[in-house]
This record gives sequence, structure tokens and C-alpha cells, in this order.
Amino acid sequence: MPRGISLTEFQEGQAIAYRNDGKAIREIAGILKIGKSAIAEFLKNPDAHGKRQKTGRPRKLTPKEQGNLLRQLKKRGASIPTAQRESGLTHITRQTSFNYVQRSKQFQFKKRKHHPKWTKIHIAYRLAWGKKYMSWTTEWTSVIFSDEKRFNLVGPDGFQYYWHCLKQKEQYYSTRQQGVGSLMVWLAVGFGGRSSLVFIKGRQNHKDYVQQLETELLPYGSVGEEKTGYINKTELPFILLKELKNGLMTRMFKFCPGQPKIQTSIFSKMFGLC
Repeated sequence: MPRGISLTEFQEGQAIAYRNDGKAIREIAGILKIGKSAIAEFLKNPDAHGKRQKTGRPRKLTPKEQGNLLRQLKKRGASIPTAQRESGLTHITRQTSFNYVQRSKQFQFKKRKHHPKWTKIHIAYRLAWGKKYMSWTTEWTSVIFSDEKRFNLVGPDGFQYYWHCLKQKEQYYSTRQQGVGSLMVWLAVGFGGRSSLVFIKGRQNHKDYVQQLETELLPYGSVGEEKTGYINKTELPFILLKELKNGLMTRMFKFCPGQPKIQTSIFSKMFGLC
């Protein structure tokens, strides 16, 4: 049954005034555009109108318990079962906790992002890089792109969802470079094809990476007619670029500044992984 309509204070005063003027309940209901039963109930006992206690099943959680549940869910990495357990709410089901979270309108279930959203500076750098090299034609035949790709055998990094509190900043995650159950491979791609697939074992410092480029990239770059090429590497640290420029790599390669970091890697496009 729907809950009865409660009259406002202004409507209550009008109903009393019309009743004192001798109007019938039907006439008062027509003037105020309110049901006859509501007018009759109010005129029968004006002091008790709107003060009837609510009936129905009581709430499972008190306001304090609901606040504790939402407070625990705000913690990083918390889920509804963990928040319910930390709050000591063992007398309710997970579906009941879910209903309270949804009814609060303070949380949104969303995917945790890998990196923050691009700013205006990031967009400007990307456009500047594109405008600088947009006139290249045959020069791209001398460009070599290199990148790494990591495969996780114990689960991906990207499939992370969480309850985001609308009053807090969004959460981001960082990828694992090495670890148990992961495999890292390296590849170079150019106009003449691609290099051999290199399986990287263990952790690498900049000296190991220089040795890898001298072993894998130099033979690949000397196959074509051009003896001079470009290596485009986005995330090489400064000390590594300095060693490459001063080392054996200078014999065959000269360097151009790398493009600002993009979300999809060259390796993924080469093997159709994106």
C-alpha cells in the first residue's frame, strides 16, 4: 500500500479555513487537488496528522554501522567482503552490504587506470613531435623502433577494479617489471623487417642494455643499404643515451628524440596484441 499523503502547513491552514466556511470535504479536496481521504484524515484529528510511526521491516544496519562500512571501503584495495569483515558486520550478507553501498551514492565501481590522464603539456609535446617529423618520407626507411613486452603468467596487471569514492582522487597502478611468473621480450622493428626476438633474463641495468643493443641491434641495422639509421627509444635514461652515443653504437646509428610515451607499444602492434 502506498504511504498516505501529508499536507503542508499552508494546505492544512487552507483546509481548516474552508471547513470553517462550511465547505464539504469533496469541495475542499477539489480546490486543493488532494484526495478526499487525506483531507478527511487531517480534519478528523489535525494534531496527529503526519505523526504516525512508520511501519515495515526495520533496517539491517544502524547509521553508525553503515558509516563504518563505507569508511572501510574507502581504503585502497578494499572490497565489499573485506570492508564488511573489518567492520564486524557478520550478521548481514554480501548482497545487503552491496545494496547499502549502492544506496549511499558515494561509490562507483570502476577500473583502476594505469597512468594519469594526459595534461595539456603532454598533448602539446605530442603534437610538436608529430609536426616536426610529418614531412618525412624516405627518411622513415632508416628509422628503427625498439620496445619491450612483458607477459605475466600469474595474472595481468591491468584487470584491476575497485570501489572509487567520488570524494577522493582516482587510483592508479604500476606494472611489474620483473617477478615470479613473468617473461620479458625485446624486439626492434624497421623498414627492412624486424630483429630477432630476445628473451630478457632477470633484471637489467643500463650496461646490460647497451650490451644487448650491440649484440642484437647492430647486426640488424647493417643488413640494409643504409649504413646509418635512427633508433627511436622513448624511455632510455640519460646515462644510457650518453653511453650509446660515446660507444660503438655511434658507428652506425645517430639518434633522434623519441616520441612522447604512447599507450600502445610498437611490440603490441607488430604482433597484433592490442
